[in-house]
Order: sequence, then C-alpha cells, then structure tokens
Amino acid sequence: MSYSTNYKNATFIYIAYSKQSNLFKVGITKNTSRRIDAINQAKLGMVSDWVYIGFVRLGAGVLVVTPIDLLMVKFTFYKRSNNLIVHLFAFRKTNGFSY
Repeated sequence: MSYSTNYKNATFIYIAYSKQSNLFKVGITKNTSRRIDAINQAKLGMVSDWVYIGFVRLGAGVLVVTPIDLLMVKFTFYKRSNNLIVHLFAFRKTNGFSY
C-alpha cells in the first residue's frame, strides 16, 4: 500500500518509543495494534522493544498517554480542509526515561 493511500486512510497519529535505542517514532496508522507489532517485527532501528507513548484518533480529539515523565512540549497542528486541530506532545530529554 502506498504512503498516500495510508495517509488518506489513517485514523491515528501515534508516538512510539524504544528504550533500547532511546528513539522516538511519530507516524500514522489505521490500526494501532497491528502497527506496533509490525514496527517490532521489522526491527525498526535494529530493536524490537517499541511501545506506544500515546496516540490521537484523528477527528476525535482524544489523547491517550501512558504514565511517563510528563515534561512535554505541546505542538498544535491545524488542517484547513476539515478544520481538524491535532495536539501532539514531544517529551523533553531528562536524566532518564522511565515508566
């Protein structure tokens, strides 16, 4: 499936984190369960410990965040075509990352 097809069909924006690589990934998907499994099976970043930090259902305005250090920077995106406002949060680097 092409990127543009995925983009049009996506219903979630997600943020994933790998503790082993200390990397964050922001992406889009229509199925959060299958996407995190696919990222781990593909060993993105040569690791397979990716977990969701949070995800936003497009159009619903709901953010789900797991318990983590809540030192966040908020980013707001506005899409004119359907008056969608999405808030994403980036996590500031602290002395460590913990759950």
